[in-house]
Amino acid sequence: MEFSEIIDNEYFDKIILSLIPIILKLFVGKDSNPKKYWQIVINYFIPVTTLLWINLDENIEINKLTSTLIGLNFTIIVFNYWQQKLNDQNDLLIKFTNIETDKIQQINNINNVQVEKITAINSNQKYILDELSRINDRIMNHLINK
Repeated sequence: MEFSEIIDNEYFDKIILSLIPIILKLFVGKDSNPKKYWQIVINYFIPVTTLLWINLDENIEINKLTSTLIGLNFTIIVFNYWQQKLNDQNDLLIKFTNIETDKIQQINNINNVQVEKITAINSNQKYILDELSRINDRIMNHLINK
């Protein structure tokens, strides 16, 4: 079988068209974001167009190849939809973890301030006890010397 015979085959165009979304998805569509036009084309328009073309073309017979192409393109559409949903959930989880991390940082800062306050109170109590001890010693010396 020569290369020209392969190209002249009626399924060659459909196989190439079916492989385009997979190749584009591998190289371009790694980050699914439906707000970008080109990603919508890669994720949905090309597979849907391929499905319609395979199903509406009168020259195509239903066989293993067309069934595989239909299943493959349908799987690409479903996969892209769920990938976008998972990315949205992942973004929500990232936001949630960032918020929780900020809360933990705030709690740690509050705890550090409390530790500093307690340390200051402790040092003040030691100073007051030392001063009271000196006053007590003076009073005792004064009473003993009288």
